[in-house]
Amino acid sequence: MDDVSSKDGDAFSMEDLEKDLKKGRGGRRLPWLALGFVLGIAATILAPRFLGPYLPGVFGGEREILTGPVLAERHDGDRLLLTIQTGPGDLIASFSERVAEIDLLIARGDTVTIAVDDYDPFVENPDIEGVRKVTPVAPEHAEGGDTVADTVPIGL
Repeated sequence: MDDVSSKDGDAFSMEDLEKDLKKGRGGRRLPWLALGFVLGIAATILAPRFLGPYLPGVFGGEREILTGPVLAERHDGDRLLLTIQTGPGDLIASFSERVAEIDLLIARGDTVTIAVDDYDPFVENPDIEGVRKVTPVAPEHAEGGDTVADTVPIGL
């Protein structure tokens, strides 16, 4: 265990380490070690939050799928607020992105399926997995003039 060397002549030995420590060069490794430690902890905490939507379920964690009818719909400035009755409890879903499209898609009384990380009474921009319309489709749009309740899967 005296000497471990590579083919390019760069050698590492305990004697060289002791010389470096005596000359004050051993402290150069400590900041890099601390930086690596801090980056590792930060990546463990922040990576699932920022990268989770882009990774498959295996890496991003499991998401909870909640389904329920829309009890109320309200516009609040540039936001759309939906009150949805789900199994764990009622929640208010606040949408600030794609508000016009969501407003056209979802109406009061429709059954909405959303994906959230965990149940929370207030969610911001949840992913809409599907919408089941309870309002009948106009006869000119329905085949055979029947009343149709469609499920519209989308990935918002």
